[in-house]
Amino acid sequence: YSLTRGNTTYNYNQNSLSSISVNTMTSGNFISQFAKDDWNGTSANFACQKACDAMLTSAGFTSNAYSSSNAIVDNNNGSAGHANVNAPRVLKDLTTSLYTGYPAKASVDCKPNSSSHADKIGDHFIVIMGITEFVSNGMVTGTNYRFFDPGTRHSQYGANKNAVLQLSNGRLVGTAPYGQHRPYVVTSIRFCK
Repeated sequence: YSLTRGNTTYNYNQNSLSSISVNTMTSGNFISQFAKDDWNGTSANFACQKACDAMLTSAGFTSNAYSSSNAIVDNNNGSAGHANVNAPRVLKDLTTSLYTGYPAKASVDCKPNSSSHADKIGDHFIVIMGITEFVSNGMVTGTNYRFFDPGTRHSQYGANKNAVLQLSNGRLVGTAPYGQHRPYVVTSIRFCK
């Protein structure tokens, strides 16, 4: 059975807690970067950050600016390298942020050697809007971070509840929920207020 309090859902199997899920936004907040042909001088093909900001605004949030202290992987010649020293702290802060009701905008590397963002690694933006922690015997055994991806015209893909990032070798990784299912590596997090 499930118990929902605010934006948090507790799932139980018999009397044992099996997972905790938090959603900071709904699929109604999803906005595709292709919702407009032109985003104040930016072509729709390059408007992922502007679409993410529009999504966040629609839910009442704003994103902080880039900070090198929130980059979580090293630059490997324009591609995502290993998790860096910031990663454990930033991922802990991300979890805390989601549990307190705040999403985050994330830069992801999905096209190696085509970096265009401030972290010099990422080439696409997504909004991390939810978290599910799986629990067994009172211990967290796994975590999925859910995200909205503006890189598609179709909300059933961009706001797909199965679009998740998972921890792998200290990095958050996943795949695009549409098209060629490109691999994503989160390169930096921009927390929201």
